[in-house]
Amino acid sequence: MAKKQMGLGRGLDELFGSAEPEVTVAPSELDINLIEPSREQPRKSFPEEALNELSESIALHGVITPITVRKISDDRYRIIAGERRYRASRMAGLKTVPVHIVEADELSAMEMGLVENIQRQDLNPVEEAEGIRTLIERYGMSQENAATRLSRSRPAITNALRLLDLPEKVKQLLAQGLLSAGHGRALAVLEDEKLCSMAADRVIAEKLSVRQTEALVKKLKTAPKKPAKPSGDGVDYAAELSKKLSENLGRQVSIKMSRGNAGKVTLNFADLDDLDRILALLEK
Repeated sequence: MAKKQMGLGRGLDELFGSAEPEVTVAPSELDINLIEPSREQPRKSFPEEALNELSESIALHGVITPITVRKISDDRYRIIAGERRYRASRMAGLKTVPVHIVEADELSAMEMGLVENIQRQDLNPVEEAEGIRTLIERYGMSQENAATRLSRSRPAITNALRLLDLPEKVKQLLAQGLLSAGHGRALAVLEDEKLCSMAADRVIAEKLSVRQTEALVKKLKTAPKKPAKPSGDGVDYAAELSKKLSENLGRQVSIKMSRGNAGKVTLNFADLDDLDRILALLEK
């Protein structure tokens, strides 16, 4: 009987139940040139510095954790999990690498790769969400089915997918690790892209927690909006200035015009520290 594979964790047991994919008793050594990456690899980012460090470690100690592959022809194998190790092994000049060979179709292979990356925390929040979306769209799954297959809750799947609606700038900040998935979910409530990006910048600049970010988003959404009457030339200068000040100060600003081009500017602050930040921005 085949030995149970331990490296991919409990999630794969739940994915396949008793019909666990058969794994070789011990890792096999394969010619690295017979192995190819998967087009469905959920991980898209392979930072060069980290890859170089892994390559140096592999050159010194070898590949500690075998790469998981499936056979696609008589002499070709496709990676299910371990593309980072594969890339680093090529950089290190290895001719062969240890592999676990499993029997899996394309759907099972994609599920296994996604689960393995999630459990190893190898994916940033955006990569994870894109992998889940691909699984749903490519194979016509519902969110409920995807949650079951990935051993996740339905809300977890829904929350992950919400991150894909964020502006590209904010998704890049998530991918870079400057924002957490919790920050991203809080910011996703803001439908205005500029306001969302502006709020993300403020979260990073002020090192706001997720709870503080949720409070910020709530303020931005509930801030009063009182557009002034347009001027005689058809340009609503008060609205334009309100928008510009809001972007510069990272908070909702309201300008109300009265007769003779006089008026008042209104902005909210949370506490004295927040007021100090506003004054610092105005003094620049």
